[in-house]
Amino acid sequence: MSIAALYELQERLYHTAIAGVNMINEDFRLQRSIEQFEQAAGASPVFKKIAEQLKPLREPQTSDKTTALMDALALIDAVLYTQGATEVSGELEPVALKGSGSNYNETRYSELYGLKAALTEKGSGRYELVKDAFEAKSPALSDFRLRSVLIAALGDSYSEMADLVAEILASGDSGIVPLLKQHFDAKGKREMARRVEIIEKLAKEQENEFYLSLLEKSSSVVRLAAVHALKHDEANAELLMGLAETEKGEIREAAYSSLHHLKQLDRGTRAFWLKHAEHSPSEVATYLFDDTGDDLSDTIAGKLRVLLDALASDPKLSEKSAKQYRELNSFLYMSTNKASTELIKLFADIAPQAKSLTKVKVQPTTSYGYYGQEANSDLLREINLLITHGIVLNYNERLVEAGSYLYETCGLPYLHAGFCAALVSKPAAEVYEQFAPFLSDKHTAEIIVTALSFVSYDEEQRAHYLYASSFDGAVNWWQTHTGKRLHEQLDPRWLPLLISDEIRSISKYKLLSRQRNRIVSNFTKDDARERYDVMLMSIMNTNHEETVALLKEHFTQGANECYSEIPVIALHRLGVTEFKEWVVGLFLQPSYPHYYLQYLCKRLKLTSEQTIAVLENLIELAKEKKLKDRYFTVERLEETVERIRTDENAYW
Repeated sequence: MSIAALYELQERLYHTAIAGVNMINEDFRLQRSIEQFEQAAGASPVFKKIAEQLKPLREPQTSDKTTALMDALALIDAVLYTQGATEVSGELEPVALKGSGSNYNETRYSELYGLKAALTEKGSGRYELVKDAFEAKSPALSDFRLRSVLIAALGDSYSEMADLVAEILASGDSGIVPLLKQHFDAKGKREMARRVEIIEKLAKEQENEFYLSLLEKSSSVVRLAAVHALKHDEANAELLMGLAETEKGEIREAAYSSLHHLKQLDRGTRAFWLKHAEHSPSEVATYLFDDTGDDLSDTIAGKLRVLLDALASDPKLSEKSAKQYRELNSFLYMSTNKASTELIKLFADIAPQAKSLTKVKVQPTTSYGYYGQEANSDLLREINLLITHGIVLNYNERLVEAGSYLYETCGLPYLHAGFCAALVSKPAAEVYEQFAPFLSDKHTAEIIVTALSFVSYDEEQRAHYLYASSFDGAVNWWQTHTGKRLHEQLDPRWLPLLISDEIRSISKYKLLSRQRNRIVSNFTKDDARERYDVMLMSIMNTNHEETVALLKEHFTQGANECYSEIPVIALHRLGVTEFKEWVVGLFLQPSYPHYYLQYLCKRLKLTSEQTIAVLENLIELAKEKKLKDRYFTVERLEETVERIRTDENAYW
């Protein structure tokens, strides 16, 4: 039966309702529609029910036709309602919310309610709920109904929650900007500053006029956020230079930061940076260390020369004023990535004073991060490290040539820089022939070994890379750091020489101990030996069969002595898979931190069966009273074994 017949019947009944039930018997169109509908009523139980409700309308003896008419219409309307549909032509698009730029999300109220409660109420657990929703990319967080709640939460008394909300809003779309500007209080506190920071991230230079309006009559935190936001529009350069000249403290720092972000290279801003580099080095050093301009490099060279001449005329080189100290460290920091003729000439000129300059101790710079810094570093040593870092960063390709020149011209004072420059620019065999002989002297051996500790082998790329700091070759997190590929893989002759007893014992390798290395080891009985082995593990080519065989023998000896975790971890990298005896041996060492046992098993990628074998060995030792540990009792070890059998990923 066609649904059109039902629509026609509905229409006739509406006409009857308007004309009055007394006219039913005279309405021949209604009579005909009812007759046609009754003939097809058997097609559906619903239609049959409708037909039964229509019968009283045709019977003269029906006393209450009005009620019968309304009942029939109600049922017909209900049936037709279920058949309704909405259609539009073309492709469907999300419904845009006018004035917000957001799309409507059909989020369940139960989910919205939980987030709203977490954002508006107090108590434990609410931060985790919002964080989990953010990490899961829950659509509820972008629901327009939650936007005003999120904005209000920027002032949450729990600062971690407020910062999380700021991160959530900043990860969304720019449609939130008008809402953030509503009811904005320029004299407000951190809540309003967060609004400015979010607007800056989403709108950048599009809201430049808004940022400018906040420079006057605003609270200190709002004004600070506004100055940081000015970094997106080049037209703000002159204003920012003025702020850097007249303001103090955080506002001046923000002005420097914004100017640096603009990277203006026109004459006006260049003159500004050169002026402040000369007269306020400690304030601008952070922003100029990656600048490779020769004009800045020459300025630094001139100031360093004056400082070093003053130091050279001082019979007690260690007695420097605090101001000289700060300036010296700042100019050294800024000299990173610089290679002008004047600067390199200065470095060469001070080389003859190498012995006396060892008394000039400088602060390790942070341009190459915490790892790679060298404690108690002297001036020339720090210059070597800075040149090496510049070579690694590769902002200024002339630094490779500069490192080679300084070594060839001045000799040993620049051995570290010259060796690193050769590694990235010369054939491996030539580098070995030129620098391996230095391992025969205890003083130069220290420098060569320390420089090699900055080299790591990338198994995937099958290449060695020079880094700005030492790394533990057991893990690959260093691959996310900037590195410069060596000209060729290290000559394989290096490792047999380095593991020989003669070279290992020729020096105490104090420079290695002064390096702030990234060593992922929880136990050692010999720090110097461990650092040396870390260097070997870092440079070892795991794809070179002869090298692998030699190193397996070397690290097996160290593992048998149980002096550190490093030999065991190195053997894992070399393809060894059985570690039970060594893990148990380490565990039995009096000073081994037993709570790291699971960490070591995971790091060696032991299977659950191998881990259980280690624990069962410990159970036997515990029963024999050979295991003195108050935590790993027999009962706890047995419980741990059962837990691992149930779940190999169980924490114990």
